[in-house]
Amino acid sequence: APLNTPLPRGPSLATAWAWMREQVARQAQRWTLWTPVAFGSGAGLYFALLREPQPWVALAGVALAGALLLAAGRWSGSRGLTAALVLAACALAGFSMAKLRSDHVKAPIAPSQSRPQRLEGWVVDVISPGQGGPRLMIAPARIGDWPAKATPIRVHVTLRGGYLPGPGEPISLLAVINAPPTPASPGSYDFARDSFFQSVGGVGFALKPPQTWDAPEPAPWRLRLTMRINALRWELTRRIVDTLGVRTGGLAAAMTTGHGAFIPKAEVDDLRVAGLAHIISISGLHMAIVGGFVFAILRFGITAWPWLALRAPGEKIAAALELAAVVAYLVLSGSPPPAERSAITAAVAFGAIL
Repeated sequence: APLNTPLPRGPSLATAWAWMREQVARQAQRWTLWTPVAFGSGAGLYFALLREPQPWVALAGVALAGALLLAAGRWSGSRGLTAALVLAACALAGFSMAKLRSDHVKAPIAPSQSRPQRLEGWVVDVISPGQGGPRLMIAPARIGDWPAKATPIRVHVTLRGGYLPGPGEPISLLAVINAPPTPASPGSYDFARDSFFQSVGGVGFALKPPQTWDAPEPAPWRLRLTMRINALRWELTRRIVDTLGVRTGGLAAAMTTGHGAFIPKAEVDDLRVAGLAHIISISGLHMAIVGGFVFAILRFGITAWPWLALRAPGEKIAAALELAAVVAYLVLSGSPPPAERSAITAAVAFGAIL
């Protein structure tokens, strides 16, 4: 370019401010749609901190968020002020809920290097098999000579042989339990992070086949309820596989109860190559099928009965029963996060009908 050509000027502060005001003005009529963004931003701010805040910070954030919402209701005459107060309250609530959730799921973590220990506990659930064999989620009653305060409340153990115990069974096995592994490389899957929010404090492998254990009834009622639900899911899974066979029943069981332990490895590899592995994970597709078909069948059935159609709100009855079906399927599938999100979406949609 010629030497006398003026250099391009960067954006000035006034131009950036004018652009920002224009964007805010465009969102004035739909600022409420930004409340989940503010909530998520507050949660993201918590996870971006370099140091863990004190618990009182979360309680103070909840109190301040409530105060801002009260102020927004008092000064509702100004749309801009109301929007600013509500969005600030959502951001504070997101920050506080992330902190409270982290403190709620915090549990003891196994040491990084551990020698073989005798683990006695209850099988909470059967997880899809790993590279070495089927994995169990176990609620330990005791692990070797570890003190109670240092014993994880949930551990994942990979079996190497013997019978496969079902949920609710008390077992005893000799295993090596370590802390959940950190990412293998920067930015890769963080197993330790996911384990923390599942209250899983240890992972390991069994050195010998599991044995039965004469154990008392577990004290926490939530643990007993979880094991009973998982025992029902596991029994249904076994019946589906026994009836349809491993090749067909494994996939059918995975899409019904969430247990993928019986899907042949070759079939899983074929689904991944075809880009269809997400079918195994119960999520929006499965919830839409269950909810949509239940709603359509009930709606059609009520409409086809003239006496009932003239005396009852058929659409609302169908929506209520559809919500019950979605909740039942959510429990039956083991409540994975994708299924939870889909169930919430279904509840919003059919709750609007109600």
